[in-house]
Amino acid sequence: MPFSERIQFANRLRGLAALCVVVYHYSIFWVLGLPAGAWANLPQIYPAPNWPMQWMFQFPVQLPPPWVPTIDWGAFGVALFFLISGFVISNSMKRYSAQEFLVHRLLRIYPTYAVGFAFVVGVLALSGTLYDRGFPYSAGQVLAHIFPGVREVIGSIYIDPVIWTLEIEIKFYGIVFLAMLFADRQSPPTMMIAATLGTCGVVAAWLRPEFIVSSPQLYKLLADAQFLVFIFIGAIFFELWCKKISSRRAVLKIAVLGALFSLIWILLFQGNPVAVQWLGRIWSYAAAIAVFAAAMRWSHWFEGRSRVADFFANISYPLYVLHLAPGFLIMMLLKSTGLWPPVIVALALAAVSFFALVLHRILELPAQRLARRFKAPDRALNCAPTAAVTAGSTSFSSAP
Repeated sequence: MPFSERIQFANRLRGLAALCVVVYHYSIFWVLGLPAGAWANLPQIYPAPNWPMQWMFQFPVQLPPPWVPTIDWGAFGVALFFLISGFVISNSMKRYSAQEFLVHRLLRIYPTYAVGFAFVVGVLALSGTLYDRGFPYSAGQVLAHIFPGVREVIGSIYIDPVIWTLEIEIKFYGIVFLAMLFADRQSPPTMMIAATLGTCGVVAAWLRPEFIVSSPQLYKLLADAQFLVFIFIGAIFFELWCKKISSRRAVLKIAVLGALFSLIWILLFQGNPVAVQWLGRIWSYAAAIAVFAAAMRWSHWFEGRSRVADFFANISYPLYVLHLAPGFLIMMLLKSTGLWPPVIVALALAAVSFFALVLHRILELPAQRLARRFKAPDRALNCAPTAAVTAGSTSFSSAP
């Protein structure tokens, strides 16, 4: 049965993922604080922890040893984004030619990010004016940051930390583009590509000191393999959704890729006591796999109209792009009012959601409509959901 434009469960998970990342970043403001200038060009932010904000940061335990299961909401949200990306891009491989895919992805990512980042730069300049900090970045650093991928290639500094996930996505699109050129688009070698990446990532992580000295750029690319492998787990879910593989085989493939992902992460952080807490985020990625699997299994629960869920799903990408610096500035301005921190977080979220809605309507939607013009007409998928989810939605989103 052909797909239309959206699968509802995947689309609404995007909204959940964006909210998790936003709430996590805003909780850092209160739970950990930040040194002067970090992220939002503000004076030093001193922590003011309280139990609601601590649970919005990590649940149920904050900063535990890595073997203690806990959910880091930022890692959980990013993991959901990655799974959704792998899921929907697998559909795009079948719906588009390689050239159409590339144009569609470029129009999907770059215009919204460029304008959203320009807004963030304006907020950073405003923060510098309000707190006598000036603007700490050069024109070259700002220009390098506008287009995800360029900053990493030339080795420029981070201005807006959210760009790291988009740089992972760009690498994934490049791999998919090559696969579309040289492999069967209807039956892409998903597992072979993911397993190869995972093996290369394990080797790079194992040879970490030598690799960093001899080829830092190649090391960085292979180190990112852990997240590329994780994105391909979303592609395995899509094969299951399309009844291309059995549930048992899907579980086996996901377990193998999950093990490669975890092994790379463990090897990368071996002997690094400062970063050992990051290892605990593996639990959050595992939780995201479980939530995605449950949402696909009971996708009929996502049927029907939900204004709140649809609202955050629609603005998820612009909200992700521009939430950090504006939200931090708003919270900094409201902190002295004595309002309860969760109330301040809610007000900051409301404000950045409005900004994201404006960006969605004036730029993201027109860019999506333009991207659809580059798709050949009447190229439908011969793909049906699994028996377990046939009661669910058959609407599909091509968003990452």
